[in-house]
Amino acid sequence: MRASHYAKALAEIVREHPTEEHGRMVKQFVEIVKKNGHTNLFPRIVSAFARIEKKEQSLRTILVISALPLSAEEVDQALEARGIERTKDQVVTALIDDTLIGGVVVRTHATRIDSSWKRELLALYARMSAS
Repeated sequence: MRASHYAKALAEIVREHPTEEHGRMVKQFVEIVKKNGHTNLFPRIVSAFARIEKKEQSLRTILVISALPLSAEEVDQALEARGIERTKDQVVTALIDDTLIGGVVVRTHATRIDSSWKRELLALYARMSAS
């Protein structure tokens, strides 16, 4: 058995069971790994589990990047205007980018919508310098 297989099983335990059951489930998981004689895999299991959790967190995160701080209502409006529907398990993080003049950049795990003035100005500059 590979460490990554154990890590996937552990991630599934955490995802599928209520938080109050995690302690008991993890103890059972540890006992199974010991029983199978794979205690030497624990460091690699932990590393693989951390990678899985990081990836899953990125899948649940929506970044809203702007030049100025946005209220929660403004963030929701920015998402709605760009056709991004948010699920209950997704986390929206609003960031400030000092290099933006205005507008908003929205990033999800699979999409990047750049409606910032920075992009528009860079495109204008490129068109002007090309002619």
